[in-house]
Amino acid sequence: MFGLSRAERVKRHHPIDQLIRSYGVDLKRQGAGLMGRCPFHDDKNPSLSVTPDKGLFHCFGCNAAGTVIHFVAKKEGISEREASARLYQQLPAAFRDEAPRKDPHLTLRDPHPGPLPGGEGVRNIPPLDLEAHSLLAAVCRIYHESFKESPAAQRYLEGRSLSNKDLWLRYQVGYCEGGKLKDAILHGSEQEEQLRELGLLNDKGNESFYKCVTFPIQDERGAYVGLYGRSIEGQRQLYLKGPHKGVWNGPLLNGHDSVILTESILDAFSLLHLGQLSVMPLYGAHGFTPEHLRLLEQHNFKEAILALDNDEAGRQGSERLREKLARLPLKLSILQLPEGVKDPNELLQKGADKEAFEKLLAERVLLAIPSPQPSPEGRGGQEEMLASSPNPCKLLHQDADLLLYEISGRRYRLGDLRAGRPGARVRLTVSQDGRSHTDRTDLYTARARRSFAHVAAAVLGPQAARVEADLSHLIEALEDRSRHSQAGPNPAPEREPMSAEEERSALEYLRAPDLLARILADVTACGYVGQDDEKLLCYLSAVSRITPSPIHLSFQGSSSTGKSELMEKVAALFPPEQVEVLSFLTPKSLYYLKGGLKGKLLVVDEKAGAEGAEYPLRSLMSRGKLSHAYVEKDPRTGASTTRMMEVEGPCVVWDSSSEIATEDNRNRVFEVWLDESPEQTALIHAAQKWRYSEAGRRRRQDADAILKLHRNVHRLLAPLEVTIPYLEHLGFPKDNARTRRDHARVLALLAAVTLLHQQQRETRADAQGRPTLTATLADYSAAHQIACKVLRASYSHVQKEALDLLETAHARVQTLAHKEQIPWQDYLFSRREIREWTGTSEPKTRRCLGELVRMEYLLPAGGGRGRSGLRYKLAVTPEEAAPTLSGLISPAELAERVGVT
Repeated sequence: MFGLSRAERVKRHHPIDQLIRSYGVDLKRQGAGLMGRCPFHDDKNPSLSVTPDKGLFHCFGCNAAGTVIHFVAKKEGISEREASARLYQQLPAAFRDEAPRKDPHLTLRDPHPGPLPGGEGVRNIPPLDLEAHSLLAAVCRIYHESFKESPAAQRYLEGRSLSNKDLWLRYQVGYCEGGKLKDAILHGSEQEEQLRELGLLNDKGNESFYKCVTFPIQDERGAYVGLYGRSIEGQRQLYLKGPHKGVWNGPLLNGHDSVILTESILDAFSLLHLGQLSVMPLYGAHGFTPEHLRLLEQHNFKEAILALDNDEAGRQGSERLREKLARLPLKLSILQLPEGVKDPNELLQKGADKEAFEKLLAERVLLAIPSPQPSPEGRGGQEEMLASSPNPCKLLHQDADLLLYEISGRRYRLGDLRAGRPGARVRLTVSQDGRSHTDRTDLYTARARRSFAHVAAAVLGPQAARVEADLSHLIEALEDRSRHSQAGPNPAPEREPMSAEEERSALEYLRAPDLLARILADVTACGYVGQDDEKLLCYLSAVSRITPSPIHLSFQGSSSTGKSELMEKVAALFPPEQVEVLSFLTPKSLYYLKGGLKGKLLVVDEKAGAEGAEYPLRSLMSRGKLSHAYVEKDPRTGASTTRMMEVEGPCVVWDSSSEIATEDNRNRVFEVWLDESPEQTALIHAAQKWRYSEAGRRRRQDADAILKLHRNVHRLLAPLEVTIPYLEHLGFPKDNARTRRDHARVLALLAAVTLLHQQQRETRADAQGRPTLTATLADYSAAHQIACKVLRASYSHVQKEALDLLETAHARVQTLAHKEQIPWQDYLFSRREIREWTGTSEPKTRRCLGELVRMEYLLPAGGGRGRSGLRYKLAVTPEEAAPTLSGLISPAELAERVGVT
């Protein structure tokens, strides 16, 4: 499986373009290959063609050709055999075949003596570290041999699309199956104690990396300094004890102009599979060490590309890196992964190939450009340096449809300013020294900026990177201009006039004794069937927008379950001037919504479209307002001052997602889980057919009247305070800290029910003479019914979809076990049977089963992990797995406590 000849290993592990560059040959991209001046003859015009993908070179002038071995042999004047041997000795020690040890016990000698890659002589390992390096090297060899013999470990990597066996060999991927390391040492020996100190053995003497795929970490001398492990049975990952040492793949970073930084070794390994050799993994989102910094400085990279995870931790890590790398003479950019893709490994798993990744790489977003150093002659005016101020744009002229800026002697004329926002195009002209370039472009698209900068640089003369940096400054200037023009509250859209008859009808509706039932009937009439509790929660959440404690919702469910439809149907019942439905948000867009945010319903169609604005949304939900500090420059004096921009709330925020929300987001909202059962699907199908009937056509015509009635109803609702007279009798779960926020939300839900019934509730004056409403026991009963359903899903140890699967499986197992006359706890079933019973997809089934097994609601029985024949059996009933809400008092209990019969 792993066997390669020495010559083949040399060719594979010595990239030909890097080797030729190491001899001082300047190679430049031309078409699919590289071109440079041939070192074997007097080559005035580049005639040396290099094809990195094939590992070949060919000179069209002197006809020299071959592989890295032929190049070194010709350049050094030695035989091909000698060249191959020399290149082989330059490989890191782990990449060379060595004879296996005959002594079964580990030794403290370095198992791979000899010269190191890029160096001469023997290793210069500090004496105190020699034993640890040698011992760790021997352990890595044992783990590597175990990996080659373990189908389970290999299947784990193949399951993550990491199936390149050559890379398995090159990077000495290992596997700890347990036992081999303990068998190779003497119990109670000094070596056993050293293994404990390294973290390879735990306090009980067992192997810490048990059931982990391992990746050795070497320093630039080839010495083993660290080990990374990833469990094949879960998400566990671990390193050796103590501070992180070395950088994985660090010894192979020479000869590259750029480097890609990833969050983990598995992500870096994924990029190697996609043909990216210059990758440097961190030790997690915030695991940037002094060793990483030293390598970046040492290799003189021109660019660092951040490819951290596409989540909040990854974004925070990227921002920290941006600050730490700011002092380096390094161009900094960020790789934007597609929506729904968390990290480079998931990108690989979703079928990305080398071509697709290179296209993604070409669209990376520029974050920072280093300020050029003065030339040796001491020259370097403003046109040679990037301005050091936050924004060097100087405004020369403006009118309704034109802006003229100057940056470092280059003038930028922007027309058609109606398009000064993301997704739209402006007419842009750049001019300098009598030359100019004009094009229509989208400043908010990285590819469009890069294309404009490339052509402009060819016409005007400066480097394309400087023009691209100018465009980034222009974006900031446009956003500042937009901020000034929209500062202060914007006029809200005019509300529709209401006639006396319409007002009377709205008041009658609010006074209806069956108000909640009528609301449910109206939502159904508008096209959304089933899920009555969820519909009422949505409606009451929207009502709470005019209270000091709005109720935020997050709609959860698989794709096509109707999350957006439920949000849209309910939101349509509220006045349009009080609703904002958005599909895409940038971090600053919330500051410029017309009419502000106070008392509004803010609907974010898909959470993926608001990832950049996730922090402002959370802040809005927690604090009820937004604050933003920005720098304002006086165009006449150039003086800069810091100003504060605030957007008042509170408002209600709704979002939807098919991904499981983080705990930080979950505890700010009520989660609304969509019903994915066959019964709900049947209801939806029946409603879809009914819409095409004559009765359905007539009912659709009535829907407009329903919408108008509800909008008038909510224009009449007054934002009154609510008093709950039976507070001392209420109870609530105290199991975890999250209940602190949920308790407040349940009280807010009760207040929203009372507020909706304000035409039917007693109104009193408080101490300041302000009218307040008094909540009734009927209000609590309605709020209790909704809260119980929502909280059970939120407090479950597993996701609702896993509980639904357990419930379906339990019903089928009971029936089948009864037929076979065995206890249901002994009935065995497979994953395929689960899919057939529930009708769920394979990924969802696998995810749910994993959760249920981890919580021991299901028990594996028979077969083996990853093998055909694996069976499960039930360990609990759905009732035993369902969360309990101990402490949440029932309406009947409350009535008894307050003395109402």
